[in-house]
Amino acid sequence: MALLTALLIVALAGVAATAMASALRLRGHAMANMIHREQAYQIVLGGEAWARDILLQSQQENGYDALTEEWAGRVPPMPVRGGSVGGFLEDMQGRFNLNNLVHEEAQSPVSVGRFQRLLDILGLDPNLANAIADWIDPDDIYGGPGGAENDLYAGVSPGVRTAGKPLVSVTELMQVHGVTQEVYQTLAPFVAALPVRTGINVNTAKPEVLMSLADGVTRADAQVIIDQRKLEPFEKPEDFLYLPVLNQYDIDTSGIEVFSNFYLLNADAQVGRGRVRLFSLIERTGKGVIVRMRGQGVI
Repeated sequence: MALLTALLIVALAGVAATAMASALRLRGHAMANMIHREQAYQIVLGGEAWARDILLQSQQENGYDALTEEWAGRVPPMPVRGGSVGGFLEDMQGRFNLNNLVHEEAQSPVSVGRFQRLLDILGLDPNLANAIADWIDPDDIYGGPGGAENDLYAGVSPGVRTAGKPLVSVTELMQVHGVTQEVYQTLAPFVAALPVRTGINVNTAKPEVLMSLADGVTRADAQVIIDQRKLEPFEKPEDFLYLPVLNQYDIDTSGIEVFSNFYLLNADAQVGRGRVRLFSLIERTGKGVIVRMRGQGVI
């Protein structure tokens, strides 16, 4: 009996030792992963600093921003400080700024019209423009067909009220009446939620955004514009507006720009098993380049 007890004690001690060793290894791996992740985060911050320098340099070189410039190139994963980093900058003024829908607490007819055309081009309900504008504007007055104010939300989404202020993130669209997951996934690549009203940079605008500038602009027309700006970027709005391909269209000149102030950095770094993906909204101002928002998700 004493021998069996002794053997049991030895066996239990062995199990405990094995468990302790496994726990220590797991703890060690977890600690290493935490350290690697922090190192990766510091690396992407370095990438952010590089992006700011590139944008400042571009601002000093000329008065326009185009996809032919250095900032527009993608950086493939490259070795750096024990890991790798890569990423790219996107001109957010090549998208439609949702906060343009409302100006001085009232809906902007020009912007609403452009957004309705964009929705139609994407195969979505143009009336969603009124629902999104109603979400942003501070009043309880329906902006038009498909609009949605607080009384409607009270009936279908208790506890939900319109924001009554500019969007902070495009993800807020998921709260707007009529915006389903499918609608959001379709729309998100073409829109932005910038903190101020902005123009559309026709040097970088996506084809669908170019098509939304006036009734009837075709995808073929947009491709002609894209081919032209590859050869020679538009240095002033008139260079774009006087293109022969646009002569037949009635384009409102407001908000047509050839430069941009807002860019989104999408950077990815990896050290060991630690990986970080950083999104930074960067703004160029008259006083320099600043980071407006930073996160590790959609902004």
